[in-house]
Amino acid sequence: MRMSLLVVSLWLFLGCLTIASSSAATVEIVPGGSTVAGKPIGEWTADWWNWANSISPNIFNDTTGAQANENQSGPVFFVAGTSSGSPPVTRNFTVPQGKYVLFPLINWITANGPDAGFANTAEEVTALVDGTVDVAQLIAQVDGIDVPDLASHREQSQINFTLNVVADSTGFPAGTYTDANADGYWVMLAPLGAGESHTLHFGGTSKDFTGPQPAEGDPLSVPSFTVDVTSNITITGAAAIPLPPAVMSAIPFGAVALASFAWRRRLRAAM
Repeated sequence: MRMSLLVVSLWLFLGCLTIASSSAATVEIVPGGSTVAGKPIGEWTADWWNWANSISPNIFNDTTGAQANENQSGPVFFVAGTSSGSPPVTRNFTVPQGKYVLFPLINWITANGPDAGFANTAEEVTALVDGTVDVAQLIAQVDGIDVPDLASHREQSQINFTLNVVADSTGFPAGTYTDANADGYWVMLAPLGAGESHTLHFGGTSKDFTGPQPAEGDPLSVPSFTVDVTSNITITGAAAIPLPPAVMSAIPFGAVALASFAWRRRLRAAM
């Protein structure tokens, strides 16, 4: 059985641009292709997939945020999206202070061999992203503010990473796959301040896609879909004690940025 799994995600970086959100805080967007806590963002996306596939029942079907903190560990907090065909969803959950935050917009993962017409899973996943994503149709807002320049945040995993899947997780049969490849658009946020609350609204609309004609059978076909996810996050931990105005005036103002998330999943199985 060959499998292709689609997910939607968003990613952005504003360099040193500062955006003031309605929460009176700024959010720093890590530049695309950066190294975070010793690993490129592309490698963190592989970890994100292993995280999503470690949770049962399917975290993509969580409609409240109740599962958001399951199996979270390490310096990066992973945010989930929704399954293909799902209605708009709003989730509310907490994120620990000091954690980077990673979430996807439109993303694909392929494993267990490519679909017919592709030489390998790495070739297929690249074709899927090239063929389904129109960056102009991606949507990302943080606290109601649009995030620009989404095109600069395409991230690819390392080639042929190992994907471990538990039963009743994202749709893959339980097992270990050694040829997994992921590609798409992701957002990595720098750690947020304790006590802050932010609303992440993300999504977009994909393009219809038809793969190459295989020697036998029909080509892979993916119809257009739309993603609409809202995540209301609150950062836990002790809030910083405000400094006196005289002290604040002597501190250079550091520029930071902001972003938003969405994602969606589609399962393709060729028997």
